[in-house]
Amino acid sequence: PMVKGTSNEDEDGSFYGAAFHKDGLLVAFFNSKDIKIVNISKPNDSPISVPMTLEGKSIDVVRFSANGYWLFVGVDGSVFTYDLRKSPMTCIKTDTAAGGKAWDVIPSGKIMATVNRDSKTLVFHEYEKNSNSWKVKNELNIVIPEPAEKILSLTLLYSNDKLGCLIFTPSKSYKFILEES
Repeated sequence: PMVKGTSNEDEDGSFYGAAFHKDGLLVAFFNSKDIKIVNISKPNDSPISVPMTLEGKSIDVVRFSANGYWLFVGVDGSVFTYDLRKSPMTCIKTDTAAGGKAWDVIPSGKIMATVNRDSKTLVFHEYEKNSNSWKVKNELNIVIPEPAEKILSLTLLYSNDKLGCLIFTPSKSYKFILEES
């Protein structure tokens, strides 16, 4: 889960959002420029700073994966994936051309869906362990009529051989059910 406050004021270094790890021990606090991970079972330990090069862009959203292995960071058209099992954390950048909120990952952490900002189509990326990267698996000809920047959230639902996708915008929600190939 991810929690985000209503204020984007972080000039003083305060954090306005938090993401909770599935084990309940890790919390990632974030603002537009910084992420700190705190282990609440070790309150005297210093927080872990997540290494980021933002190049003038802002952090939109931070989420832990359902399997607990990854930390996903949405930054204005890119998704940064951090492997929490490695020290130091390794990072994979995925250019989604979608905006920071228009993406999600299935619980196994192996498939990511994004919305292409230009074509407004649904794009599926598959994690390739050997190359430690996300590769485009399929770009579906499902067109979302509204601009990608207006997408509030994209949620993947996965069960057996079916993959569902919910996309929410300020004016409408879209639902797609897909057969996995």
